[in-house]
Amino acid sequence: RARTRPSLVALQSEGAANTDDLRAERMKSMNLQMHGDAAFAGQGIVSESLVMSNTPNYNCHGTVHIIVNNQVGFTAGPQNSRSGHYSSDVAKMTGAPVLHVNSESLRDVVWASKLAVAYRNTFGKDVVIDLHGYRRHGHNELDDPTFTNPTLYQSIQARPTVIDSFG
Repeated sequence: RARTRPSLVALQSEGAANTDDLRAERMKSMNLQMHGDAAFAGQGIVSESLVMSNTPNYNCHGTVHIIVNNQVGFTAGPQNSRSGHYSSDVAKMTGAPVLHVNSESLRDVVWASKLAVAYRNTFGKDVVIDLHGYRRHGHNELDDPTFTNPTLYQSIQARPTVIDSFG
């Protein structure tokens, strides 16, 4: 049963992939976690689960972490909100590979996803996909991004949608 607190969801997700019922067939199940950019860099549970990922009683033979990096999670720039340049820098402590992908390029997203799953299945270790993109309509229904960040959203509105570009 998943709980709504993000700090518990990561632990339960990893734990569910490591139950006695699944130990014999671990490679047939895969732990997939989606994170926001601010959450991956800022929540302690992410670094805790990464650090524990290779311990014998916690190891689920690799997790594919997908960071939805829409660059809205932080109201401050990277230099004022974290020590590293990327929100995915937390994964460096375990040597997990990080695939930085332009979320507007669907072919690249599919390619990176296949590569991440192949890496996880081959080596049984965590891998991170950092999807770089933006929110076309702001942070939420109350946010008017043309007011809070007019220059950025003027250029976003001028871009074709992913569907238009891919089609």
